[in-house]
Amino acid sequence: MKILIFSALYLPGFKGGGPIRTLANLVHSLGDEFEFYIVTSDRDLGSSTSYERTQLDQWIDVGLAKVLYASPQTLSISGIYRLIRGFDCDAIYLNSFFGRRFSILPFWIAKFALVRNVPVLIAPRGEFSSAALKIKCWRKSIFLYLLRVFRLHTNTYWQASSEFERLDIQRTGLASPSKIVVAPNIFIKTASQSRYSSEIKKLSLGSAPKFERVLKVCFLSRISPMKNLDYALRVLAIVKCRLEFHIFGPVESPEYWAECERLMTALPSNIVAEYRGSVASENVAETIAGYDLFFVPTRGENYGHVFIESLSVGVPILLSDQTPWRSLSEKGLGWDVPLDELGRFSEVIDAVSLLGEDERVGFSQRCIKFAASTSSDGVIVGKSRDMFLGLMKS
Repeated sequence: MKILIFSALYLPGFKGGGPIRTLANLVHSLGDEFEFYIVTSDRDLGSSTSYERTQLDQWIDVGLAKVLYASPQTLSISGIYRLIRGFDCDAIYLNSFFGRRFSILPFWIAKFALVRNVPVLIAPRGEFSSAALKIKCWRKSIFLYLLRVFRLHTNTYWQASSEFERLDIQRTGLASPSKIVVAPNIFIKTASQSRYSSEIKKLSLGSAPKFERVLKVCFLSRISPMKNLDYALRVLAIVKCRLEFHIFGPVESPEYWAECERLMTALPSNIVAEYRGSVASENVAETIAGYDLFFVPTRGENYGHVFIESLSVGVPILLSDQTPWRSLSEKGLGWDVPLDELGRFSEVIDAVSLLGEDERVGFSQRCIKFAASTSSDGVIVGKSRDMFLGLMKS
């Protein structure tokens, strides 16, 4: 089965975060069974230049997939039209829904220009969550309206990474339940993460009195309104313990980052906040491993690949309740807190600062054990396999 994939970002890019890893893990797990052809950008998120030593506008082998790093000229309407019309595939797979060049244009061209009725599979990647739909809502509303008017959603299939996302997709009115497949994202443990499975890291805090310990907390994600860094900084403004807060990730909006910088400068003296730039995907887990808590109060996620990476190195996670990661406290993996309870976030952080050595090692062990149980899970991989095979029967 030959699958043509459009994805705005792919390896060796890393600034786009989870969607890149999700697609790479899919290829790694099923590339021996399916022919994956990936059309992607010739540069990483926010970059003005192409990847070095990369051949453009031609298919090259990257792992188990063939990848076309498209120049801006190839990504024109006529360029995408020629690419789709000239490609004999069994299905088209879009790794987002609202992206203009890698989702909207390929979708419309596939619907209007193909001689035969090739099924289109769309993975919205959290774009239908209520918080995500509020961002640039007028443009999204127009697009959704046109899809319904022209009935372009017929013979369109949808991948939801969780039951929560399945409900989000259904609420758009674009898909009947029979056209939505729940196929969770595939997580593959890296070599650096494997080290933590065999040797639990020591989280010694010494014998310092309460509130004299310095808690190390990290935020690692794209710096955008969706990831809610400004909210995290407002939480830290009322935290009582001594804390170091390190921020990692690419800046997507200079205006939004300026607001975050203003909040950083206004933090009380017990909080030290610092921006440390972007982290290459192969270094994410090792970077998080140096912290006591991973804190991203996101406004919405369809999965959150970086969350499982944090757990894989024994670092508990503090999230909003707008992700599929629920009941974390009951599982001993962290906390998921409603965004309308800002004070509750600060209470959790202060409580973490008071945990003793045994409690912290216990958290670490549970997190690592949970992540190991999901790594390359055969059932999860099987759901993605069945999703693609199901398109052949459509």
